[in-house]
Amino acid sequence: MSRLLDNVLDAHGGLQRWRSSSMLEATIVSGGKLWQIKGQPQDPAPRRMTVALHREWASVQPFGAPDQRSDFTPERIAIEKLDGEIVAERANPRASFTGHVLETPWDPLQRAYFNGYALWTYLTTPFLLTMPGFTVTEIDPVKGIEAVMDGFRVMPMADAAKEGDIFITVTGNKNVIRREHFEVMKSGAIVCNSGHFNVEIEIPALEALSSGKKEVRPLVDEFLLKDGRKVYLIAEGRLVNLATAEGHPASVMDMSFANQSLSAEYLVKHHKELKPQVYVVPEHLDREIARLKLESMGHRLDKLTAEQEQYLASWQEGT
Repeated sequence: MSRLLDNVLDAHGGLQRWRSSSMLEATIVSGGKLWQIKGQPQDPAPRRMTVALHREWASVQPFGAPDQRSDFTPERIAIEKLDGEIVAERANPRASFTGHVLETPWDPLQRAYFNGYALWTYLTTPFLLTMPGFTVTEIDPVKGIEAVMDGFRVMPMADAAKEGDIFITVTGNKNVIRREHFEVMKSGAIVCNSGHFNVEIEIPALEALSSGKKEVRPLVDEFLLKDGRKVYLIAEGRLVNLATAEGHPASVMDMSFANQSLSAEYLVKHHKELKPQVYVVPEHLDREIARLKLESMGHRLDKLTAEQEQYLASWQEGT
């Protein structure tokens, strides 16, 4: 572990203390504008947050009524009475957020899921970084030391390939996971890419090593290797955050596309006066896109008064 992580763990009572406990309770008071936006007003009364330290489970009490509590796991969210009677529940709760934007209102189960997911993470994160299984492969020494300081192990892909259960490439390069890595992976390994085109994973090499291939569920292909091992490829090696589930909502991508489009238009209009070099997107384009986006979302900006504009442009007032 890194010195920074050691200090954080010590501040939390030490790793051994955490390993000897199974549950953690905390009194929380939550508020802020998010709850109003989501149509779930939050009163300032203290609540009891309970989390499991060695599995992903959390509960908030009271929740919605004095005699109710939430019951969170990644696979299920429920609101229940203190005697265990189910008030409401939902399987696969994450899927219920598909297509949401900031202004999309939540129902009580979505609020309960957010509470459980966020607070379980907040209360356990320092200790999760001590658990085995998180490894970074790097070529940049600065990025490598950053990963170590964050509590991760750093090693070459040739070594990580022998240990990993799930592999995610985020490099922007080609053949990051290649034949020599597939040859030593565990049976059941899951491989996906979130950094570039599908060339990050050497798929032809995986196909050459395999005696068969089948789709075991949408966007998941099982490769049966000639030695009997199985490797699972997600979304044909394409960007997993875009190709699987619903990808980025249009309300996120539209600003990026607007920036690209208006930047290309700017280059066409001004190419005669521009030198062959890299240019930062002109500030007036960023500001116009931001203005239009705010307007489309129903938000309005304030304006400076003439007095305020004069004050900002002057050095004659103030200290």
